[in-house]
Amino acid sequence: KNATPVVNHTIQMLDEKGIWYKKEKRRLKISGIFNLKDPQKYNYLFFSPAIAFNQYDKIMPGILFHNYTFPPNNFQFIIAPFYSLAAKKWNGIGRFSYDIYPKNNAEKLNLSLSFASFNHDTFKDSAAVLHFLRFQKIVPSAKFTFANKEANSAVTKFIQWKTFFIKETGLASKRDTIQNTNTIYYPVTGRYLNQLQFEFQNNRVLYPYRANLSIEQGKYFIKFGASGHNYFNYKEEGGLRLRWFVGKFIYTSPKNNVSFYETERYHFNLSGANGYEDYQYNNYFVGRNEYEGFSSKQIMIRDGGFKVRSELLSSKIGKTDQWLASLNLCSTIPQQYNPLSVLPIKIPIRVFMDLGSYAEAWGLNATAEKILYDAGFQLSFLKNLINIYFPLVYSKTFRDYFTSTYNKGIFYKNISFSIDIQNISLKHFFPKIPL
Repeated sequence: KNATPVVNHTIQMLDEKGIWYKKEKRRLKISGIFNLKDPQKYNYLFFSPAIAFNQYDKIMPGILFHNYTFPPNNFQFIIAPFYSLAAKKWNGIGRFSYDIYPKNNAEKLNLSLSFASFNHDTFKDSAAVLHFLRFQKIVPSAKFTFANKEANSAVTKFIQWKTFFIKETGLASKRDTIQNTNTIYYPVTGRYLNQLQFEFQNNRVLYPYRANLSIEQGKYFIKFGASGHNYFNYKEEGGLRLRWFVGKFIYTSPKNNVSFYETERYHFNLSGANGYEDYQYNNYFVGRNEYEGFSSKQIMIRDGGFKVRSELLSSKIGKTDQWLASLNLCSTIPQQYNPLSVLPIKIPIRVFMDLGSYAEAWGLNATAEKILYDAGFQLSFLKNLINIYFPLVYSKTFRDYFTSTYNKGIFYKNISFSIDIQNISLKHFFPKIPL
């Protein structure tokens, strides 16, 4: 009986905005990578050693600074400078953000500014001098999260605007017709991309799902995309992941050789997307612009989301500047049927299947297959952070490409993998942390 007023007061507090504990003047305290002790007393500054790697910068020792804690501060930041032992220069990533809690129908408004800079390729000239090709990006954004009527709702709805300002060092040559010589030079070019997204998520325990609508605009084009992610829980354990995607590409100026070439990396793609096609530089790639060896097997799950690759073709299979549609399925296998269950560590094995089509397959006098597919097995590690794909069956179009390209070892050469660090979060690994 005496507890009833306390319970009622707690329920009322769930619907209030802002910090729920009594605000006090907090002191600065330096700590390790994360600390939840007495956040009402301290403004924590966390730091720890960090390390990064890619094929061009090689090993990069660094330091990680941030102030992410719970309850969160209105102003949050993370900075991670890294020193490239190969390029002998500083690289790094960072993000600054500020949360505003409006009084209207909004959970919060988040304003942020992020940046990143690393080398995306190298080139050794005729004098055996190694040149590093660098990218830099700055991304201002605004994210408006809508409030829910119930404080314990699993639904999240937001609209987000981002503008990407990217500079890249490239490689080019020019011909001196008088001296009859070629000169290699390294131009720095800039580009921009505007992106508007609306997303709806329901993170309930059973059958969670999310849907995303996006519009991207850059020089010469507008790109529309819609995607959905559903998870269907099985009765005993595991479940089926379903992803679908549809997209439409529109030129905002007459299509010609210039506009086609300038927009080529933005085109939709059924085949596994490579580092060059990561036009936002949002994904981590071991070797972003490699076409042979281990690094060349890395893909990103974008657009069609196929696991097979066709990057050795001048025009990749399933690449289009018109429209594309795809469906991706991934199912767990019961532990008793998992051949890897005898190992001392748990390695979930899954089966995947991808279906898709694109505009050119339906064109007048088109000879290409209208529906493409691939299927096989998938190994997932670290809560789906790292995924390895083993395609076993695929469309005739892909099979003909593999047969003509690889003399032998088609199974091994078709193995691909993805590293999805961009999806990482503390909630991902520690679900009990109330973030």
